[in-house]
Amino acid sequence: MKTTGIIGLVLACILGMPAVRAQSENAAVSLSIVLRPLLNLTVNPEQTTSSLVYNTAEDYQDGVEVTNKGHLTVFSTGPYVVNARLANEEYAKITGETDEAMHLPDVSIAALPTEDGGTSHLETSLLTTEDKSFILEDQPALNKVFDVSFHGPGDGAFLKYASKQGATTFTNTIIYSLEVR
Repeated sequence: MKTTGIIGLVLACILGMPAVRAQSENAAVSLSIVLRPLLNLTVNPEQTTSSLVYNTAEDYQDGVEVTNKGHLTVFSTGPYVVNARLANEEYAKITGETDEAMHLPDVSIAALPTEDGGTSHLETSLLTTEDKSFILEDQPALNKVFDVSFHGPGDGAFLKYASKQGATTFTNTIIYSLEVR
């Protein structure tokens, strides 16, 4: 009777319990990768001023050049072009005794990548008030660095602007732009 009571109790527990089952559920999540085009052009903060200095007869005859190492850094998710233009048609006189206005002298700009790689098309361009491309790239760039050179004219182009005493300084602003190619 004891055995029958135990069996009855076990059967009552089994029959009285709701069915227990292991449950498994799946859930799905969609992962999107959004790639937005990005263009970023940075000028080396230590090179916000460049000067073409004419000190000798050879400078006035042959022209002068200044190269800014690591001047521009480009980040672009696709092919790009870097342009340069002058903010004003005339260079503003900031020192010196001349009354001459300097109207768009033949100052040129050129660039050279600091590392090999890529398919850069580099051009020497005269600076004017219109955008002139001087770096053209067929590939994206991840912080590609360029040296930039400015070349002032020779052949006595600036003789009429020189003061009789002391230095004469003219200035203008170069505006760079980075565009999708």
